[in-house]
Amino acid sequence: MENGIYACGATNEAGAIVSTKNYKLKLKDVKQKKHILEHLLAHHKMFECSPGNTKLCRGKRGGISKPATNIEFTSQPQDILANEGESIFLNCNYKITDNTDATEQTIKWRKDGEVLSDSIYTKQHARIHFNAENSSLSINSLLPSDAGNYECLVLNRDDSEAISKPNTVKVITKLKFSPKPTSKVLELNTTGKIHCKAQGAPNPTIKWVSGNDAPLPDHATVENGTLVFDKVRYEDKGNYTCIAWNEPQGEIRATIMANVAIAPQFLLKPPNVKQKKHILEHLLAHHKIFECSPGNTKLCRGKRGGISKPATNIEFTSQPQDILANEGESIFLNCNYKITDNTDATEQTIKWRKDGEVLSDSIYTKQHARIHFNAENSSLSINSLLPSDAGNYECLVLNKDDSEAISKPNTVKVITKLKFSPKPTSKVLELNTTGKIHCKAQGAPNPTIKWVSGNDAPLPDHATVENGTLVFDKVRYEDKGNYTCIAWNEPQGEIRATIMANVAIAPQFLLKPPSNVQIDEMGTVYLHCQPTGDPFPTVQWDKDTKTIDKSDLDNERFQILDNGTLIIREVHLEDDGKYGCTIGNMGGFKREEVHLMVKPSYLSSSGMDDDGFVITRAVMITMGVAATYIILVIILMIWCRRRRNSRKLKLGDMKDNGDLEGEIKTAETEPCLPIEKERTSGQNGLSKKSNGKAKTNEQEKSDDTVNSNKSKKSNSSSSVLDSYSIQRTALLDLIPIGKGEFGEVLIGKAKRSDLKTTNNVKEETNAIATETTVENEKKPKEETKEDTEYRYVMVKSLTKVKDEHAITEFRRQIDLFRTVSSRGVARLYGLCREKDPHYLVLEYTDWGDLKQFLLATSDEVSTTKLATKPIPLNVLQCCGLAHMLAKGCDAIYKAKLIHKDLATRNCIITSKFTAKISLPGLCKDKYNREYYKHRNQILPLRWLAPECLSDDDYSIKSDVFAFGVLVWEIFTQAVKLPHESIPNEQFITDAQNGKLEWQLAKDTPEKLKNILLSCWAQNPKDRPTFSQLVAALGSCLQSEYPKNPEEEANKHKKSELL
Repeated sequence: MENGIYACGATNEAGAIVSTKNYKLKLKDVKQKKHILEHLLAHHKMFECSPGNTKLCRGKRGGISKPATNIEFTSQPQDILANEGESIFLNCNYKITDNTDATEQTIKWRKDGEVLSDSIYTKQHARIHFNAENSSLSINSLLPSDAGNYECLVLNRDDSEAISKPNTVKVITKLKFSPKPTSKVLELNTTGKIHCKAQGAPNPTIKWVSGNDAPLPDHATVENGTLVFDKVRYEDKGNYTCIAWNEPQGEIRATIMANVAIAPQFLLKPPNVKQKKHILEHLLAHHKIFECSPGNTKLCRGKRGGISKPATNIEFTSQPQDILANEGESIFLNCNYKITDNTDATEQTIKWRKDGEVLSDSIYTKQHARIHFNAENSSLSINSLLPSDAGNYECLVLNKDDSEAISKPNTVKVITKLKFSPKPTSKVLELNTTGKIHCKAQGAPNPTIKWVSGNDAPLPDHATVENGTLVFDKVRYEDKGNYTCIAWNEPQGEIRATIMANVAIAPQFLLKPPSNVQIDEMGTVYLHCQPTGDPFPTVQWDKDTKTIDKSDLDNERFQILDNGTLIIREVHLEDDGKYGCTIGNMGGFKREEVHLMVKPSYLSSSGMDDDGFVITRAVMITMGVAATYIILVIILMIWCRRRRNSRKLKLGDMKDNGDLEGEIKTAETEPCLPIEKERTSGQNGLSKKSNGKAKTNEQEKSDDTVNSNKSKKSNSSSSVLDSYSIQRTALLDLIPIGKGEFGEVLIGKAKRSDLKTTNNVKEETNAIATETTVENEKKPKEETKEDTEYRYVMVKSLTKVKDEHAITEFRRQIDLFRTVSSRGVARLYGLCREKDPHYLVLEYTDWGDLKQFLLATSDEVSTTKLATKPIPLNVLQCCGLAHMLAKGCDAIYKAKLIHKDLATRNCIITSKFTAKISLPGLCKDKYNREYYKHRNQILPLRWLAPECLSDDDYSIKSDVFAFGVLVWEIFTQAVKLPHESIPNEQFITDAQNGKLEWQLAKDTPEKLKNILLSCWAQNPKDRPTFSQLVAALGSCLQSEYPKNPEEEANKHKKSELL
């Protein structure tokens, strides 16, 4: 009632009239506005305060509300979660702190800020009951609309009031169809649709199946629950079932019948209007079944038959009205006319019609009808106007001869009242998700909607308003609080609705109940159901969908622990069934079911016999396998002994003929089965060369000798890794430098002659097949300078021999450095596999890893103890290092392998300023800050491409991404980590969402910027290849130093170091 449009109206038994002029009232002075309202409250009983006038008046009591100081509530607020159709009970316990009599208080209940009317309690078969004795409120047969915040309101005689804290009621909507799908006739060769909608909590999933749960035809799809036939065919006729399902409530079904028909068509259409009129008149005269449609007003009227004609004896005396009224007001329409002939007034019938359709008599006769027709003066009155009442109203006068007269239309326009539709309600938002709170309003003109925080404060930065909906991009704990929706338009002002937004963590199971549990009768079973969430979830157990109430339990046998676990002692046969555990809080619900199967006691003994039989059978099978294995070993030993004896006899004959003594020694000492632990570098290398002279005449060889030689060849070819075996004693001065993913990493040195390289292995493999003489075998090998030259080596040990992942990664690294042969990649020097731990021996350098070198030459961070300040690398030297490493990466790419951990810490550099790709992988201590454990894997987080984090998808393109970070490290001297200010968890989220902004180092040459930035493209296909990177880096160096860019970079570095 405050500012707005006002109209004057008068009402008596004869009807009502409303002024045609409206007056717009604006009160600029707040004091004057308050004075007028208080005057209306005191002197005019018709005035009623609207819900928006809570600051000046309350309900229908008048006056200004004030808080009651003598009321203190003793009952705590309740958070109730109940299923639709159940009953709940709300208490209102309070005490009076002064001497006021208890009879002086009036108790009311209100829901979501609106007082519940007394008529709700007094209705017959009312669901909501108010107990005046204890002030409690009970609600039976819960509906989803009953959800909300309920408060107890205590009113004193002095109009002071006290309001309790809100009791929150949440209703789990029952799974049901709305409405239930019905059978339908589909038109042939058209698009056919059969709708199916359902409601429940949570929202159900809908699917369709054919009869007997058969799949749908290929041309039938389901769109938002609607079964759509692309082009209806005759074979589509039949039964179809709509299935609505959600997790806690299961599924419901509705089966319908789909028929197929051809729409009616005209074989012969009426040729002209005259013939059409003749046919209609014939039908009206001879066929009573025919009814005129509303469109045939020119040929027939209503259901009276015949052709309508205008009445000439009726003349309307009232002028048409153009009425503009507010929603909720009353209007009055006149129908004054006079009869110009001698016809009696009782021979006329009066009707009103709206927008061309006659108003049915049932509208007037309904109880509490808003529309009244006064038969005495033919007027029409409409009370409590609705927006749908707007339109053109005409008075229709019918004579007995079927002639009719129609008045000019009375135009009624309704100003829609500004109101929420529906009113926004409090909502629980789930943490770290997108939260939405809806607010819709209607009015004339259409209102503008905005949201503010409590006390009209602005919204948080991550909150926006979209079409009236308040949207939180990522809900946080600090988003909890009050928010106000404001709907406004110019003539009616504004209305407000304040809601409470709570933040919760959706319930999760810490320990789920198992799906099936079998227990013997009279045993004890533990059904676990341990939840987590914020607020802590409520646990509810049910058996066969019937809720288990603690008060109904047999406390001696059943017990529900505080953590949600259900214990059943002395299990009976009737305890068999499905037990469901539902956990819920303000953030939602989750449910798990367990099928408890009780085994009768009379089956227990036989069960023991069955178990004993199973154990006996298992023991017998194990003993049989062991015996078979022993027999096979014995047979193999006998065969080996015979084979060795036959070889001795053959070699004895050869000795008599002057053959080699070394062959006899080989035949006696050669093992029957090659044992990997006995394979040393000496046996694989020089000893193999000295095992005897190859025969030139195949006829002199026995069959056993030929097979023996073939066996040696197959053994050497089957295990390429044996050719890389070296002795542990060859590794000298080993010093640990850290720990890697699968063991300790050491550095040391070894003689060049004791090491294996790709060229050495090839030479030794060829030497096995070449023919040598005994004299050459017996000649002592002279030790050269190369043999005494020492090489730096890095040793990676495999200590986690039972870790499948560690073993697989160890083998992958062996294949990587064994396969790739390039100056830019560290070489494989050998393997020690005769005992644990296994050793992987790689090339190392005198200057060590590249990261320590970059830090040592940085002017910001120096790890050296030099008196003079180190000279940082210049742009040319950085480009030279990147160019050499790019060549190494290109060699890995051409070998169709991937590195997976490219970084300066995994590269090495020599005193000749040559950089190489290696893989120390010191993730446990030295460089543990540069690694992070994610999904039970230790990852070089800040060097990984997005697809590695989200899909564990490693490729050569992910190596290109890491190479871009490696180049960034070189140009920044590796003084800080990439995106060092971002925490690891946030880094993972931003990387997967493409929100990380990679920036090049300050000294990056202009020619390299575009290609280096493309290394960090979100889409792997948009990243360059290593061949392109080598070409770009080489071009950049060539443009500055055209002779030999890498040599020039080396010269510059050497001169600076000197």
